[in-house]
Amino acid sequence: MTRVRTEVVNTDLSPNTHAISELATSILDDGGVQLGNVTVIFSSDKMLHDLKKQFFHKDEYTDVIAFKLDEAPGEEFEGEIYISVERALENAGIFGVSLTSELGRLICHGLLHLLGYNDDTPERKAEMRKAENKYLSLFSADKLFS
Repeated sequence: MTRVRTEVVNTDLSPNTHAISELATSILDDGGVQLGNVTVIFSSDKMLHDLKKQFFHKDEYTDVIAFKLDEAPGEEFEGEIYISVERALENAGIFGVSLTSELGRLICHGLLHLLGYNDDTPERKAEMRKAENKYLSLFSADKLFS
């Protein structure tokens, strides 16, 4: 069984932890993960900016960072996804979507990164976007947040 935890740090967001767990479990199951732990953390720009500098040595803001924590083959799957609510709000305005839709996309995006997807080329980015759209079509983003 995969356990999904949701945390909120330095933001007023009210996630529906059950709905987020269902979305995450669906994506992970499709990716072959049957046993593991994933934590989705909704936070501020500052937290993600600090993580980006510390772990990627880049002084830039980002909307989502995913860390795969299990290293050795056979270890239980483990990961953390950090999402900047401020970046999500800005992205929602740029793309003309609701904040909940953008947050749903970022949850999917982070999970796909944990499963090994990359978006470093136009082809890989398109593959990731297609997978994000697939999962977002199955789960109403409005149900992910109160």
